[in-house]
Amino acid sequence: MPPKNYKGITLPAEMVERVKEIIETFPEMGYSSVSEFVKDAIREKIVIILCTREGVKEQEPDMLEILEQVEKLRNLISAKLKE
Repeated sequence: MPPKNYKGITLPAEMVERVKEIIETFPEMGYSSVSEFVKDAIREKIVIILCTREGVKEQEPDMLEILEQVEKLRNLISAKLKE
């Protein structure tokens, strides 16, 4: 049972295993658990959605560029794991 003010979610086993691989392969990223990784990924996705929906693209191009770099890094990590 999740702690008070938390909700549980279900993820595909393959996705959880890939996250574990990332945590083990890249300890410098600082993640100590799947839960920590998933919370961080969700925060990043929320920022991307809000920035896109609220017109940050015109107002703060540096933020959008940072978000694009984060996505490129994710793709590189994913490609490395597939090797």
